[in-house]
Amino acid sequence: MVIVCVVAVVLSSASLVLILFPRSPDIPPYITTEQGQITRATFTVGNPNGVISAIFNDIGTTNITISTVFVNNVEQPTWTCYVNGVATTPATVPRYSDSGAVFNITTTVAAGSRYDIKLVSVKGNPFEYTGTAPS
Repeated sequence: MVIVCVVAVVLSSASLVLILFPRSPDIPPYITTEQGQITRATFTVGNPNGVISAIFNDIGTTNITISTVFVNNVEQPTWTCYVNGVATTPATVPRYSDSGAVFNITTTVAAGSRYDIKLVSVKGNPFEYTGTAPS
């Protein structure tokens, strides 16, 4: 499938030229539509059952579905997405949701340690945040 971009150029008030060129296949169409951010995280210290709660807001033009969660570059098997207090499966965050979504990630959490959190959408887009558990 070829996607064509159209550029209109007005030469004078009586003439219009249309220039057609293919859109580069190297630019995925989802780049401009998935826009989200982890705005903050809270930490509950525990070993092995600590919890990182990451607040995620979808500020783009479409819903975002998260498929994979990483903490310190390690994929996390145990996590739940809550939207408006309700667990959701799949983990779809509605666009422009007022309070965002809460991702509760069950993992070892040590006081004073730094955590790199990454949520990855089904389209492969990463959303990252770094926080430190309180001492």
